[in-house]
Amino acid sequence: MIQAAFVAAIVSCLAATATSTPSRAEARPLVAASDGVHAWMVVERTRAAGTEHVLLHHAEPMGCDCVHEAFVLPERPEALAAAEDRVWIVMPAGPAGRRDV
Repeated sequence: MIQAAFVAAIVSCLAATATSTPSRAEARPLVAASDGVHAWMVVERTRAAGTEHVLLHHAEPMGCDCVHEAFVLPERPEALAAAEDRVWIVMPAGPAGRRDV
């Protein structure tokens, strides 16, 4: 099972991004998935060039209270699914209504 320390890592990441959230009313649910050993989540990060969406990964075998920056996404995904060390990312629908995974 994911360590309680992972929760602390998530809170730490969210606290770091909280300053980029204009108001609590505009906050969106956390996009995350876990299989009990691996956990994945997407956080927003504000840079000089604008906001980016970062996929973070944590796994018990890492042996630390940390997350690994796995990927920077061009936009916020709608959902994640996880199994073992794999994650599936569902992106928002495009102009033709198609969703990339």
